[in-house]
Amino acid sequence: MWNEVFITILKMRILIIDKNKLVLESFCNVINSNFDIDLVVYESDSEGAEYLETATRKCVKIDMFFIDVKNDEILNSTPLLLANQYKKIVNPDLKIVLFSIAEITPLMKDAIDIGYVDYFLPKSISSSYLKLFISNIRFINYSIS
Repeated sequence: MWNEVFITILKMRILIIDKNKLVLESFCNVINSNFDIDLVVYESDSEGAEYLETATRKCVKIDMFFIDVKNDEILNSTPLLLANQYKKIVNPDLKIVLFSIAEITPLMKDAIDIGYVDYFLPKSISSSYLKLFISNIRFINYSIS
């Protein structure tokens, strides 16, 4: 008789905060049409920050966090500060991704170099590269666990 092994893989959860509704819809459409992922989406920093506070308090798993932050807001962004706290307290494997319409700046590079954020993606990224990026992060997260 064969022993059956059941492996439960938790669904990946992505948190996205962006004030541009069209960008959010486009981004969500690409993700939803290609992955079975829980998406948590907010159009305001304050709502996203509230979600992060609750997720930290209740130990809700978040695997990836996309946020649109202007260059001069990187170090003052409440959601980014909370995401880094969440990463220390709940999930050290959280991937924090800045995405912006602007090109990467020296401050953004510094934020990546010191580990404050993990990646930068331009909003002009093609859907195929976005799919590849998320697929690679999923593979890394599940192969490490």
